[in-house]
Amino acid sequence: MIQRLLAMKRPLSVYFTESGDDKAMSANTWGLMENVCHLLAPLEKLTRDFSGYDARLSAVISGILGLKLTLQADKRDMGVKTMKCGLLSALDERFQPLLTNTCATVATAVDPQFKLRFFPCNTVRDEVKHAVRDAALVAAQQQRETAVEQQQPTVCSQHATGTDETEIPSATTSSSNEKVRTVHYYYYYYYY
Repeated sequence: MIQRLLAMKRPLSVYFTESGDDKAMSANTWGLMENVCHLLAPLEKLTRDFSGYDARLSAVISGILGLKLTLQADKRDMGVKTMKCGLLSALDERFQPLLTNTCATVATAVDPQFKLRFFPCNTVRDEVKHAVRDAALVAAQQQRETAVEQQQPTVCSQHATGTDETEIPSATTSSSNEKVRTVHYYYYYYYY
């Protein structure tokens, strides 16, 4: 709405001067609206990016930290400093727990575009490394269990002799060991 008003600034100013209306907006008010629009533009872009059909969880942490840095570095805040401080404190309050959310931190860490670049300190990076390692080990364990379940014993019935024969295929551990080695390879490739 503010963008529409700013786009119609000239016609509105002409209208107010011709009509002699006392409710005309001053130059200070127009400047304040421009600053508010400028301050909210990165927030609007980030909202549109996160609302897209191709949005990824791994982009949330980096997007929020980028938004905070953009707001902190922006010097065009005349008349909107209180609003800017309120936005920064609201971002800290609402999204600080995201840095301790295992799902979000692991998603960001395993995305090759971000890895560990956007985590603020070494302790958080170490916690994320351990969470990624634990998630990889759990995934490897689930794959091993699935492979074992797929190799369930089969029962063959021989009606002519009246006996039941059970075939139990041998479980191969080499494929599960190979999967664990692959998981460790990816873990070390990303972080070391």
